[in-house]
Amino acid sequence: MNQAAPTKTRKPLFRRWMLCNIVGFILSFVLMIPLEFVADTNRYVWLLGLICGVALSPLQAIALKPTFPKLKYWQWIAANIVGMYAAITLNLWLQIQLAHYYNPLLELARYGAVIGLCVGAPQLIILGLHTKKAFSWWLANILAWAIAVPISSLIAFLLFLEPLDDLSTTISAVTMAIAAISIGLLMGSIYAAITSFSLVAIARSSQ
Repeated sequence: MNQAAPTKTRKPLFRRWMLCNIVGFILSFVLMIPLEFVADTNRYVWLLGLICGVALSPLQAIALKPTFPKLKYWQWIAANIVGMYAAITLNLWLQIQLAHYYNPLLELARYGAVIGLCVGAPQLIILGLHTKKAFSWWLANILAWAIAVPISSLIAFLLFLEPLDDLSTTISAVTMAIAAISIGLLMGSIYAAITSFSLVAIARSSQ
């Protein structure tokens, strides 16, 4: 009987995590649409961190809360925002330093890996307050972002024959919304699926 209980709790956690991340990624991309048309490049880049932190992290916290009841929503949201701004800063620096070694897919994979590195670190600290076996979370985040970003961007390019960050110059707002929803669905699914392995293992070990 005791061995069956963790399985029952893991399945709802997996479903919650998948659903909340898919919705969160879609919401994040949809909220970015106005910025594509009205914000200058510098302002756009820095607003991305706030949008991703505010749109995605509360939904992630909702998914985590039943498994980690003492988790504070504000802690998870703050961890995501701080991590995202750290990732933006580091990626901008690396973009300058590695300008002579540009390869589109490798650049996107590196961009995603840096997000996973910087966002996963403060998330790991928060999870560490509730379980002692959360280190795999950091590695899973790096892997998930490093895979999700280039694959989603490649799909966007194949669908619209334009880089993801140039779509607003060639397509209408309606098509942009469709693209945002599609890419958010894909990126959220990839990210959630990969990180769910670590999350379920952490939840199981903390019981």
